[in-house]
Amino acid sequence: MVSLVHLIGGAMGSRVRRYTVAAVMLSASVLGSSAFAAVDLSGDYRVDETLFTIPDACTANVVQVGTSLTLIATCIGGNYLSGSGSIDLTSGAFTLSGTCDVLGPPPGVPRPLDLTGTGAQDSLTFTMSGTCGTVPISFFGTKCGNGNLDPVEECDDGNREDGDCCSSTCGSETGTVCDAPTPECTLALCDAAGVCVAQAADTAAGTPCSLDADACTLDVCDGSGTCEATANAVTCGLCEECDSQLGCVAAPSDTSLHAEPGICAMAAKEDAKLVNRGDDDKDRVTWKWNKGAAVSAAHFGNPTLSTDYTLCIFGAGFSGGFETIGGLEIPAGSGWTPAPGGFRFNGAVPGAGKVKIQLRASPEHGKSRIKLSATGSGLGYPPSIDDHLPGATRVGQVELRAANGMCWASEMRVTRSSKSDGTEENLKMKDPCKLGTCR
Repeated sequence: MVSLVHLIGGAMGSRVRRYTVAAVMLSASVLGSSAFAAVDLSGDYRVDETLFTIPDACTANVVQVGTSLTLIATCIGGNYLSGSGSIDLTSGAFTLSGTCDVLGPPPGVPRPLDLTGTGAQDSLTFTMSGTCGTVPISFFGTKCGNGNLDPVEECDDGNREDGDCCSSTCGSETGTVCDAPTPECTLALCDAAGVCVAQAADTAAGTPCSLDADACTLDVCDGSGTCEATANAVTCGLCEECDSQLGCVAAPSDTSLHAEPGICAMAAKEDAKLVNRGDDDKDRVTWKWNKGAAVSAAHFGNPTLSTDYTLCIFGAGFSGGFETIGGLEIPAGSGWTPAPGGFRFNGAVPGAGKVKIQLRASPEHGKSRIKLSATGSGLGYPPSIDDHLPGATRVGQVELRAANGMCWASEMRVTRSSKSDGTEENLKMKDPCKLGTCR
């Protein structure tokens, strides 16, 4: 057992058993009539030791008959206080004397107890202080939290905590959202009695809900407690697709040695450099796709008029799948011009700063090429790209996708990375073997 005094005097970190409620006895005298409301402290109390700020140090029971009262308390560690005395019915001032055991694990040597205190006019709280032997003690007792609905209290749930429908001062937290189980699109609210009531109010219209197990359907609450389907699908971020179970996930494309719709073509010589700075406006990517498979100019579509392009940058994540590291949309139109074998882009993209792209087709295997560079916060890099390329084999994939379904990609390993005091991150990526040519 750990004594109350040991706990107060320096063993605050010791493991302490919860108190138990003590029985109460008192001697009685007959109360005469009074023109004023008499203080009556009879009842169960949760008691804090205030000299050393120990909450719920004891549980006590006080019984008052007339001007006589007796207090018996059981405290943490198995210690106790037991005293009898008298109270002034008008002021609430009282004195108690008796015995206490707060100097060692019980059963200890009983010590003399001497206390003076004051009961509140509403008879719900008291303060008292004095000595147990030579040890100073000081307490605050309250009926709030004793589990009984005493006068003036709106509720009493047996604790003195906020946020559970009954506050630390035993007031009801009416209208507060609480945790009772409810059907989707309904809420549970605290009522005036401090009780959490299920389905007390409807969730606001338009709040997302799940009508089925499909994570790609956008269902919403109708404002009347019902989850309803809409014609809208979940919109995923750039370079992501929606999985019916996982929701939006990174979606790197399949790759091939040849250009074909829906599958990214590879090249024999490719590299990339990612620069991730503390100033996102200075983030940068450069990517070279050289000695590619045979590509016709028609594969590039017509970005001067209608073929939009998307840059996607992926990293192999911890779970074996990929995570989106960055990306960029390059719309058709302004900035694109015809060039030998294809097209060229040189201009600004909203949020991305300067972007340069060269698309050069060749009917001869190993002669087509793509070069790209872009800067700016529009790349959407995470704070640390390295964190998205874990493990001994750190793999990334860079893709340039055309809206007509054609795609060109590089699967590469990080060959070098560096950080400089958290303000800049540089990653170089290469793949030594593609299309059967090693270098």
